[in-house]
Amino acid sequence: MTTVGEFLKTARLSRKIEVQDVERELKIKSAFIKALEEGQYHKLPSYTYARGFLTNYVQFLGLDREKLLALFRREYDAREEDKLLPTGLNK
Repeated sequence: MTTVGEFLKTARLSRKIEVQDVERELKIKSAFIKALEEGQYHKLPSYTYARGFLTNYVQFLGLDREKLLALFRREYDAREEDKLLPTGLNK
C-alpha cells in the first residue's frame, strides 16, 4: 500500500519541485516537509501541526485532500498504537 509520504514525494518530484521551493511557498520548514515525505511523524511538533502541514502541502501539490488525510489518520493512529504495546512487541 502506498503511504502518504510516497504520494507526496512522487507528486513533488513529478512536478520538478524542490523541497526548498515548498518551504518558501508554504512557510513550512524543509525538515517538516521531509518528515512528512518519509512518514517520520515523530519529528513533527504534534498531530495538529502535522495535519495542518499535510493539508497545505496536499493543496499545493493538487492532490486529493480527503483521501490523503484519511490515509494519514490511519498511518498516524497505527504509529500511536505501536507506542502502547509493551517493549519487544512493537512491529
